[in-house]
Amino acid sequence: MSAIQEIKDKIKAVCIELKDANVIAGVASIQMTKDPLDAEIPTTPYAYIMPPSTESVVVDNRTLLRTYTFDILVVVKGENINTETYIEDLIEAILNKFDNLPTLEGEADGGVEPASSAPLPLTHKNGNLVIFSIRLKVNKTLSLTY
Repeated sequence: MSAIQEIKDKIKAVCIELKDANVIAGVASIQMTKDPLDAEIPTTPYAYIMPPSTESVVVDNRTLLRTYTFDILVVVKGENINTETYIEDLIEAILNKFDNLPTLEGEADGGVEPASSAPLPLTHKNGNLVIFSIRLKVNKTLSLTY
């Protein structure tokens, strides 16, 4: 299995823990074959794990540090927002979960840097939505094989 898939599987497992703790209602990994918002959103808040971007920095002649940047798109239906701080509390709960897993249980030996985007309102066929993303910069040391 590739490093990307191992990290993505760990991120999905953490999101399932968030679901089990009733922080989010569901999670899915998305391939970029279509807009995730085009599907019927079953319940919210719903998290979509998007494919990552990658960067690499050479550490020495045998090692590089690869950074996989995953965005988790979180979608909330407007009618589910029942307090003034609902979105902020949701962002904080998700960030706290990843903050407390600084290496994603060993998958990110170079650390994980979680952050969020600003929430944005969106009118879509699924109704009035609020969307934001949790951005995870996952750093992993890789050995070079020449």
